[in-house]
Amino acid sequence: MNASPPAQKILHGFQTVGFIYLKNHPIPAHVLQRIFTRSANFFALDDETKLRLQWTTPEANRGYSSPGREKVSQLVDVSEVSKIRSQAPDLKESLEIGRDTRPQFPN
Repeated sequence: MNASPPAQKILHGFQTVGFIYLKNHPIPAHVLQRIFTRSANFFALDDETKLRLQWTTPEANRGYSSPGREKVSQLVDVSEVSKIRSQAPDLKESLEIGRDTRPQFPN
């Protein structure tokens, strides 16, 4: 499948920088505000509530990830990854969601 030039640029941004900055999009400001408010409300919940939504499989990588749970690394040895995770944990928290049409990748 050949991707359109805009899709190629988006993919390039994710592959080389890790994120993109999307501007001049058609999403109304009130919709964006509602999304940011809902996001802030979720992350303001207590840890116990958020942890009930933690991801169950790294293959799907969907659900809540608490600070220190993940560590980006090229290492594959579990003990080495655990070691660097404890030395310098990734302090971000995230909530990854996706389509419900693939049961092998649960939300």
